Amino acid sequence: MIDAGDAIAVARHGAAGDSPSLPAYPVGSVDTAIRLLLIVAEREEVGVSAAARELAVARSTAHRLMQMLQYHGLVQQRQETKTYVPGPTLAKIGLLASRSLDIRAVAQPRMATLMEIADETVHLFTLRGSDVVCLHSVECKRPLRVGRRVGESLPAYATAAGRCLLAGMDSSRVHELYPSEQLPAIQPGTIASRDALEQELERVRDRGFAVQQQQTESDVNAIGAAIYDRLGPPTLAITISMPSSRFDEADADRLGKAARECADGIASALSW
Repeated sequence: MIDAGDAIAVARHGAAGDSPSLPAYPVGSVDTAIRLLLIVAEREEVGVSAAARELAVARSTAHRLMQMLQYHGLVQQRQETKTYVPGPTLAKIGLLASRSLDIRAVAQPRMATLMEIADETVHLFTLRGSDVVCLHSVECKRPLRVGRRVGESLPAYATAAGRCLLAGMDSSRVHELYPSEQLPAIQPGTIASRDALEQELERVRDRGFAVQQQQTESDVNAIGAAIYDRLGPPTLAITISMPSSRFDEADADRLGKAARECADGIASALSW
């Protein structure tokens, strides 16, 4: 695990063994703003005058840069001292970087347990725009099974993973992702309108998990649960995928609960 000090050192000087060179077309104002941000992150509290001296710029320049960083939530000012400390956006960036380092290692044993419970293949998906991309898979051992999907991208509205993630968003964000009422029908039974999608998302919210039946492939069904966190709408989900011949609607609640418990376990382990 990289701690905060190591992360700042890498950002400032490059990884061990690297010798970073100046870009061919440097942008001075961007470079100064980034150096200022690194100063705040490293010292944890700094005033404008001290920052100006460190950057070798006028105090007014440092002040304007600090105000812009504050506008974006990267720093925030302490009213009693007028100094600046790391802001919520900077903390969020750190948490996002941390999750990218931890997620597969934390998810793997819990996904393996879920695979044993369901005796079906388990996938970990992330949301990328209006698609979901598979980050990790744990295949079951049955001769007929859904295979690994790592790297595969699918439309979120048509998948169990995507629907449980879309269900964590507000309606305005869903409309941003799908500005058109019509949605492409991948399979004959795929949801083909935004209105139908929004009705399905309500069902997902009520159940706590999503069910997809042959809407991306003709012989694949899936049950998915979102991995919720405190940073905002979820961006990761767990799914149990199986051949449609083995899908039993009567067993959906049991598998949905198991997927939900797996997702919650991953979130808890990552302190999200």
